[in-house]
Amino acid sequence: MDLVELIKSRRSIRHFKQDVPPRAVIRECLEAASWAPNPTNQQPWHFTIATGKQLKEISGIILEVFPRRMKDIDPYRGIPRDCELRKNETFGKLLTAAKQAGFDPQELFPKNLTFYGAPVAVIFSVHKMENNLYRYATVAALENFLLAAHAGGLGTCWLSAVAACQDEIKPVLAIPDGMEILDGVGLGYPVQDSALNTYKRTRLTVDETATWIGFEE
Repeated sequence: MDLVELIKSRRSIRHFKQDVPPRAVIRECLEAASWAPNPTNQQPWHFTIATGKQLKEISGIILEVFPRRMKDIDPYRGIPRDCELRKNETFGKLLTAAKQAGFDPQELFPKNLTFYGAPVAVIFSVHKMENNLYRYATVAALENFLLAAHAGGLGTCWLSAVAACQDEIKPVLAIPDGMEILDGVGLGYPVQDSALNTYKRTRLTVDETATWIGFEE
């Protein structure tokens, strides 16, 4: 598989097997993450990998805390109309796919808060800075990780609810105050034929999202 095909075929996995991937395989994905571009090679990130008891504990925290936090932090407030339409379309597909996969659609939101049942969670943390340079670099590391996991036959789901609950999660994972949680990723082996992992996805065309300046036709 070439790089472009790998990028296009990567997707968010929402139905996982319960087998825990070998530590060596996860380490290879983190090695790829560590080669992301970053300001003057400062490598401002830290990775925390949780499974078992600790994963259950932080999942329980998010399940309890995030619905309350949503009242103060609405991630969809003020989004552009065209983005809202695509969000709603995706939610519709997810609800349909959940039914086809044998889940109660009302369970989808709690599953989102508990890493969709993935057997491993990877938490990406970054040194706190007033500007966003460190955060940008750590997002690049996270994307490298997602692609490396996909290339290795693993599935991932990037979950933003983790960052919203970081004050409660950081003590459990011994993440120091000088760092902030950027986000978390559910990791494991995908249930290949699950409707939640196979529904059709779309993207806007480049012609719809790009402006070319100074190029001849």
